[in-house]
Amino acid sequence: MEPEEKKTIRPAAEEQAAAVTAKKENTLKDIFKFIAPYWKKGILPMSFLFVSTVISFAYPLFSKWAVDDVVIKKNYDKLLLLTISFLGLILLQRLFSYLNEITFFKFQKESILDIQVNLLKKVFYYPMEFFDKNHSGYLMGRIRGDVAGLSYIFSAGLVMAIMDFVKFFGVFIILLTLNVKLTLISICILPFLIFKILSSKPHIKEVNEKILEENARLEKELSDTLQGIEVLKSFSKEDEGIKRTEVGLMGFQQIEVRRNLVLAKYNNVVSLIVHIGEVLLLFFGIREVILGNLTLGGYMAFSAYLVSVYAPIRNMGSLSIFFDFAKRSYGRVKELLDILPEDSGSTRIDRIDKIEAKNLGFYYNSGDGVIKNLDFTINRGEKVLIEGESGSGKSTLIKLLLGLYRPTQGEIEYNGTALQEIDLKKLREQVGYISQNVFLFNKTIKDNIVLGNRDISDMELHKLLKECSLHKRVTDFENGLYQEISEKGANFSGGERQRIALVRALVKNPEVIILDEGTSSLDRETEEELLKKIEEKFGDKIIIRVTHRQVEGKGWKKIFV
Repeated sequence: MEPEEKKTIRPAAEEQAAAVTAKKENTLKDIFKFIAPYWKKGILPMSFLFVSTVISFAYPLFSKWAVDDVVIKKNYDKLLLLTISFLGLILLQRLFSYLNEITFFKFQKESILDIQVNLLKKVFYYPMEFFDKNHSGYLMGRIRGDVAGLSYIFSAGLVMAIMDFVKFFGVFIILLTLNVKLTLISICILPFLIFKILSSKPHIKEVNEKILEENARLEKELSDTLQGIEVLKSFSKEDEGIKRTEVGLMGFQQIEVRRNLVLAKYNNVVSLIVHIGEVLLLFFGIREVILGNLTLGGYMAFSAYLVSVYAPIRNMGSLSIFFDFAKRSYGRVKELLDILPEDSGSTRIDRIDKIEAKNLGFYYNSGDGVIKNLDFTINRGEKVLIEGESGSGKSTLIKLLLGLYRPTQGEIEYNGTALQEIDLKKLREQVGYISQNVFLFNKTIKDNIVLGNRDISDMELHKLLKECSLHKRVTDFENGLYQEISEKGANFSGGERQRIALVRALVKNPEVIILDEGTSSLDRETEEELLKKIEEKFGDKIIIRVTHRQVEGKGWKKIFV
């Protein structure tokens, strides 16, 4: 190893500049790698755009020919041919332009949808800690808003911007063939335009980053306020909810206004510089015509082509804002994509004979232990009661058993296999979990029970509904199993929601039944009746129960947390 004293130490400013440069290069490289698979689908719309652009190159030449060959030479025989040719070229160009627009729109929407779906597929397999730390509304704002920010990368606008710069060099050569002196005079304003572009970039970067973040925060605020509407109404605090939402809307609006101010300032300064260039062209161009160095048609063609020289520079303000917005969006999307999924193994568990905890512990980031040095064994056919004071970690233990959280000490084993080696998806398929806080989707009763498992017949569902004392309640609805449940299950009582969750668990015919206060909203008589049915149905499997109520009956093995 090289001695410490011989190492070259770069100044902090140089280190920082190198890091920024490397990050920029990596970002552009990463963006290219990210969009490349999608852009393969964009070959057709790009082809239409290319043909449309090439055709438009010839437009200014028709002005030159019309003036120099028809008007000046009074060759009216060419007028009809020139007009028909020009009309045919316009129609052809508009056809390709139309095909470009409709194919690019479809390509853009399909690409954005594909990215959103792929991101969702990853997010749904992230660890539970990720969802504990990120509000659902904020996440939806990022998944929808950040990915939507990538739209510009898949738009015709980006390709046109690139082609504008390609046209810039092609048109520059044409201008030189028309008049070298006038070309050099016309481009003398370019350094001022480039300076304005570079000086605007920091402001553009700042407002774009804030817009993306504020959009996600606004989604969070709206979601949070609407979900808490019952609390706000109960305390007559509707005005507080309105105020919170209004503040979020105003904050987002102010940033959008600020971005538009940056763009407006840029456009006006750039337009002023371009107009100065046009004034220079007017003076020196007409002078060249008078001196005989340029024909009148040549001057008109020169003026038309010069637009293609100024256009990419003139439009760079809005283009840089949208491209920077897309780049910021990509950075935020990549931030989500780079999160590691749940640490799931590959061993498949189809039958659960034994669950063991060995020196199990779980600690929060603060270092405070919720569960410490816990050991137990649960064998097939046993009924287990988890007991402990409020806040002792009973529900946390259940989440550890499901692999929703990872132990910070010791380990959990199923059939002698460590949890980290087990396929968590397959394991959870073998567990019927009923929690105290039941979440019902705004779908039909059947959808909420089967959760996508279409192999279950209505007859089987009705049988389970009867076992859970819920059949009459469901059949009383006009649409029965196909009755849509109100948001958060408002058209069901707490006890009925828990019974739906119980049916949802029983549909799986699981190896393990876990009731985490899963019958707390039921009256004592109904609870005992349901528990008796569960014991009869799953007595040869594993039943785990967390409850604050006094448990009656024999055979319950107790675990103290």
